[in-house]
Amino acid sequence: MRDDFEGFEVGGSFQHIDESDGDWDINGIWGTSGDNWSWMVAAEYAERGELPIRERDWALVNTDRNRPGGWSGIGNPANGQFRVPVAAGSAAFTAKDANGNVTTQNLDYEASTLTKSYVDPKCADLGARRAFEKSCGFNYAWFDNLIEKTETTNIYTAFNIEINENHRLHLEALHSDVDIPAWKTSPSYPPQSLFGPDRVLQSDHPGLVDFNNFYGFTDFGGVAAVTGADIVELADTSGLPTGSEVTSFVPGNAGAAALAGLPTAIAINRAFGVQGAFGTGLAE
Repeated sequence: MRDDFEGFEVGGSFQHIDESDGDWDINGIWGTSGDNWSWMVAAEYAERGELPIRERDWALVNTDRNRPGGWSGIGNPANGQFRVPVAAGSAAFTAKDANGNVTTQNLDYEASTLTKSYVDPKCADLGARRAFEKSCGFNYAWFDNLIEKTETTNIYTAFNIEINENHRLHLEALHSDVDIPAWKTSPSYPPQSLFGPDRVLQSDHPGLVDFNNFYGFTDFGGVAAVTGADIVELADTSGLPTGSEVTSFVPGNAGAAALAGLPTAIAINRAFGVQGAFGTGLAE
């Protein structure tokens, strides 16, 4: 405290920060006094420059180093799931009984709709792959600031008077104002209904057909292809001896894929991008 300050003093400072306008302040203090009193007024104005998070490489890291890390699970490009219908039927399966004897059995298998997850093949190329989850994401922290532009004004005054040897009057007042003109954060949010009707593409949707034809998701060996292991899971083993298990689907993976119907896909998360500028004059 400098309640008994006399005179006038002005000060200031500036700190240079790379990729920022820097931090600076200017301040002043004035004071006067009489035989048994003193009065002072001090004021300060300070600004902190905006520092975008993307200007510091240690601040934007992937999820193998920082699990939350400003990454949304709603990706751009998308993660998705093919819904692949399999009609009920019967086929040859390899079965092994409790004694290890292997035989070929004709078994029924039930109808089902299989879920086959996929990650957009261009996810990594576009910098959207979350390393830990091995799926697409969207780094909304890219739009954030480590430091927001901040303007601070402080005004303080104090008055003291000695009334007598045992009594002293002290009055003080403080005004402080902090203004953050703009808070930088994610400019928008994608649809949050991950499993709503607007998330589903029907099997004849031109976009889905073209997407599947180009990348071959449902082709034999593709990430959305029905495999022999999928059919084994659907086999009815109730007629087999106790302790028996089905080990394989005799026609193999290629035969299993042939049993599948036309797939539908549900994009479980998808963000949308725009081109243009957000009041900066720079393309985003």
